[in-house]
Amino acid sequence: MSRILDNQPPLTFRKKLKKKKKKKPGAKKILLVSVLSLFLLVLFAGFLGAGFIFYYYSQDLPDVRTLREYQPSTITRVYSTDDDLIAEFYIEKRIIVPLENIPAKLREATLAVEDSNFYSHFGIDPKAIFRAFLTNIQAGHVVEGGSTITQQLSKTLFLSSERS
Repeated sequence: MSRILDNQPPLTFRKKLKKKKKKKPGAKKILLVSVLSLFLLVLFAGFLGAGFIFYYYSQDLPDVRTLREYQPSTITRVYSTDDDLIAEFYIEKRIIVPLENIPAKLREATLAVEDSNFYSHFGIDPKAIFRAFLTNIQAGHVVEGGSTITQQLSKTLFLSSERS
């Protein structure tokens, strides 16, 4: 009788209500798990693809040890028997100068003009590339580059001079 007075449903009906209140996974949760799973799958596929591309193209790369032995073309000088310079032959007139002999201000000026973030990036400057991309799109033609000194050196050492 107290149940009737308390305005409570009968005990068996309450048990049925509790059973119904047990929630099944909601649509939001299923959607979230699906989106997260898809994202992780795409991320994994991207890494796998990037790894394959790196492996494929790295087969044609020169050995890094050749950089230590690199000798740029220099000037050939022809002297007479009495040590007078007769002629100089060269394709490019390069004179190798040790880094210590280049004034610090000249090194700083070169970095300021060519690659102001030289000490803060890892050889590629994504911000500079993106900035150059936007600037070139706005101008409608190439007006700015985003390459670093490292990229320029790599191009000079490993690629031909013809434009692609």
